[in-house]
Amino acid sequence: LAPPTVGSLAWARSIDGRCYVAEVLATTPESTQVRFLRGGEHAIPTEGVRPCGFLPGERVSCDWPMWGPWTGTVVAYTPERQRIKLSDGWGSTRTFRLSEVWLAPAAA
Repeated sequence: LAPPTVGSLAWARSIDGRCYVAEVLATTPESTQVRFLRGGEHAIPTEGVRPCGFLPGERVSCDWPMWGPWTGTVVAYTPERQRIKLSDGWGSTRTFRLSEVWLAPAAA
């Protein structure tokens, strides 16, 4: 995927180590200004931002109802509604807002 551009959506690392979906507001070689879909605006070091693909088969985390934090597999993405359909891996699917999904921090 191409580097995030102004106006595009990207995964941006937050203070908790997770990456959340954010809109790219501005870029420099050193940092990227983003507005998280969950709220908040921040300048992130460039290495902490990567493009969102939401490709089928990609794994993302969410708070699955009655289960809590869960890693699901992308089934479909609807950009105009900013919704993502995930499979729980056990035969169920559910649709989430992009603001409700994240990428877990990389294991040490």
